[in-house]
Amino acid sequence: MFLTEVEADDRAPILHRYLAVAPGTRPRLPVHTTAAVADFERIASRIPVFRISPEPPAPPVSEARPP
Repeated sequence: MFLTEVEADDRAPILHRYLAVAPGTRPRLPVHTTAAVADFERIASRIPVFRISPEPPAPPVSEARPP
């Protein structure tokens, strides 16, 4: 298995859903269980989120142009 960190801008809906399906995580997230996704955007950059995949992530495509 491989882990890829999710960009902070994409974490809020994931964290929102995570709290809904795993309420035992509530002490670890500084947001109320009934909070809106917008409230999770405030804390998303402080909470690491990882995507689990069976394959390694593709290398980033370079934007540099060859000389």
